[in-house]
Amino acid sequence: MSSASERNVHQCSKCSKSATLTCKACKAMPNATDGQVSSAWYCGAECQKAHWREHKAQCIAAQARQVLYRAGAIAQQIFYLYSKTTYMWNPGRIEKIGTTWLIHPKVYTGTSQLVPFPYAIVPDVRDQEALLTYQRCNTAASEMHNVVKALLKDLYSNIDEVNHFIKGAKHYLRQVYVIRGATRIDGTDYAHTIIRVTMKNGETYALDMAGAQYGWHESVTPWQLYNTSRVRGIKDVLPFGGTRVFCKTRANNMGGQRKWIHTIKENFAESVDNAMEKWQRSNVSSSDLLRLPEHEFQKEQASLLDAVDDFLHQRKVFQEAHGIFNVSEGFKHGTYDREFTSSALGFVSPEGRATLSDGLIAGARKTPDG
Repeated sequence: MSSASERNVHQCSKCSKSATLTCKACKAMPNATDGQVSSAWYCGAECQKAHWREHKAQCIAAQARQVLYRAGAIAQQIFYLYSKTTYMWNPGRIEKIGTTWLIHPKVYTGTSQLVPFPYAIVPDVRDQEALLTYQRCNTAASEMHNVVKALLKDLYSNIDEVNHFIKGAKHYLRQVYVIRGATRIDGTDYAHTIIRVTMKNGETYALDMAGAQYGWHESVTPWQLYNTSRVRGIKDVLPFGGTRVFCKTRANNMGGQRKWIHTIKENFAESVDNAMEKWQRSNVSSSDLLRLPEHEFQKEQASLLDAVDDFLHQRKVFQEAHGIFNVSEGFKHGTYDREFTSSALGFVSPEGRATLSDGLIAGARKTPDG
């Protein structure tokens, strides 16, 4: 049983007297309703022992919950490393207008499809995470499939992928484009893909590795809370791995540059898988990692992330040296050419200042939920 400072007095779960001791096994675990941290408190060892029959199920559920939250955090951090390594945008600056962030491009003079991540324009870590995840939710679900599968092994009773329209974003990133001589803002109402996990005890959670683009930096959120606060409407629900099949099929059908880019993404995802397998052989299994005491978990998690980052870096350096990422004749740097309807576009004045179109810029008119 763990001690708390005398000023943090709680009520004993058994006798309701003042309590300063908490159950060590489930101390400071997020609850299943809104993710807030909660603990079972006791006035002494006798009350804890007497209360065990009532507390046991809650304690076991809390420990399983911790494993899920740890797994989600690791998957998200690995995705950030992956996204940094495979970065393909070329932003010149970000203009923040209320809750709308306009991503202004700059002229690209390089030959590689992959570009260095622009730390200079986003020195804040949270802003970096937002840019790393911008329009990459399908990539997260697709290319992190094996990572999530390995980390959640034996933890869930059901898992699927939910493609939904959003609401309640803390900010919206909007790409600025020059289309037929006019500078426009992409206001497309994009759907967002997350993984929905139902645990063996019946609790359901949203695993969102790419939510930082909307200001949602939590990797795991209780599904009820997520659905109420962030889901405006569900577009479709796919079985676990469905987004991976969709992305590969779409790339193969489109061919050309889209297929080439998808192959690049797959190859780096393979590096992530290899790094995790090699690290586990030399250290601990992912299952054991997620159940270590906190200080040991933090140490081993850092070691795993370093190993993944090193694998990704080595692959990128080697393939760059052999021109693997050089943009071929007839291809264009970036992901693919975009065609937008006028209703999805805002406008930028010749002076470079954004102007309103259908309430695009938050703070002046209602921001769309896309």
